[in-house]
Amino acid sequence: MGLALLLGIACRSVPRDECGDPARPPMASVVNPRLVTNVEPRSFLGVALDSASRNRLIDVSFYLEDLRIYANSDSLGVARLRELPVGRHPMVIRRLGYEQRRDTIEVSPVSGIVGVYELPRRRVELCETVITS
Repeated sequence: MGLALLLGIACRSVPRDECGDPARPPMASVVNPRLVTNVEPRSFLGVALDSASRNRLIDVSFYLEDLRIYANSDSLGVARLRELPVGRHPMVIRRLGYEQRRDTIEVSPVSGIVGVYELPRRRVELCETVITS
């Protein structure tokens, strides 16, 4: 009985036309529900993906060469750099076993930057070593 009373009260707290209409679509739609985040001004958020599987990569280094600062991607494949100086900054994106990527980001005082990078796996060649005595 308590649950029914609680639902009745909650239903009366919103406009009546929205309460009883389960087929009504949501008010806002999300274009890409896989990446919804807030990026502060003067910040960079980098996402690293495996180019073949499109899975997010852990422990990818996003290194701003001129500033000599870096951030590694976390368990979600996301790296964040905050309070960056305004201007253009060259960046290197790398992870062991993957090809290195280069980019230049433009830091703005009024908005943040989001970069999504696909890294292809590096080809590994095994060489045969023969030791004779």
